[in-house]
Amino acid sequence: MRTPEWLNRLKRNYQILTSDLNFAAIETLIKSDAPSMLEFYTRDAKQPRTKRNRFVRTLSLLKNLFTAFVVKLTPARRILYLLALYFFVSGIFSGRLLHYFLGFLLLNILLAFELANKLTAKDELEVARSIQLDLMPKTAPQLPHFDIAFFSETAREVGGDFYDFVPMDGSEQAMMIIIGDISGKGMGAALHMVQVHTIMKNLSREGEIKELLIEFNKKLENLFPAETFLTSTFVGIENHNSIKLCRAGHLPLLYYASKDKSCSEITPAGIGIGLADSTIFASSLQEQSLRIFPGDILFLYSDGLSETMNKAKEEFGEDRIKTIIEKTSLKTAREIKEAILKSIVEFRGLTPPHDDLTLIVMKAH
Repeated sequence: MRTPEWLNRLKRNYQILTSDLNFAAIETLIKSDAPSMLEFYTRDAKQPRTKRNRFVRTLSLLKNLFTAFVVKLTPARRILYLLALYFFVSGIFSGRLLHYFLGFLLLNILLAFELANKLTAKDELEVARSIQLDLMPKTAPQLPHFDIAFFSETAREVGGDFYDFVPMDGSEQAMMIIIGDISGKGMGAALHMVQVHTIMKNLSREGEIKELLIEFNKKLENLFPAETFLTSTFVGIENHNSIKLCRAGHLPLLYYASKDKSCSEITPAGIGIGLADSTIFASSLQEQSLRIFPGDILFLYSDGLSETMNKAKEEFGEDRIKTIIEKTSLKTAREIKEAILKSIVEFRGLTPPHDDLTLIVMKAH
């Protein structure tokens, strides 16, 4: 029996609508996109009074969310949306098919405008992401006595984490390893990261790392707006068995001592860049020297790693990182990095990253 043409058209339309659709995409929509959308609108929505009963509070919250949604539309699109609602409501009470059609048409026109804006913004973000990635090192430096691996992931299309490997003048082995984290995330943090990168490239290549960090702060302190700051750690590799460490409010460096087979935190004093004037900043800094032996591991990371959350809102934490480093201490820097990333993926599941994540593994040999 020949299949009717209308049924063939229906099948073709169904295939178009469901192409590239899978259960994972639906699950991501429910678990990731929906909560993000709710958070976006609730930021500007008034919170209902807690003294009211649950039903009244729910109605009040829905009204406030609707208001927040309408206010975010441009004036012209706001009118278009309200007209579409009017025709829908009018169609319900009058039963006029034309009103239903006009409401449907206006909503689709509005959806087309919003989708065009979103796709245009997405293209621009992809360009910004490409520019940002081009600023970052693509490969780890090749040093005679250190094996280095790194990874960086942004929570959004662009981010505020920063890392660099800066050769120092005076020695082929001298290298400065830098990690930084600008407060916030998204486009604002990314723009500040570009400023940081530009200033970093113009820093002196000579002198103690403490002096370089003080110079770094002086050039950045007047660029950041209020409530924006940068935490950073500078690690200076002087030779095969000695490093110097200076920290501006960043997370502790994790140090695995092969002799003791244990992982500990090294936290020299220092406050974040942009939190105080240059005099206070300089007086807060402490430079620490560390003797390194073959098999020792140095681990730098941003809080996007330790604060990675699973669906139960549990953080990954520093203890898990230390345990992985201790268990994989005999492996290469790249294998240690991959073991940590694998654990992060398994721990996080489908929960989206809420902060930028950067890590650097340095293993002495």
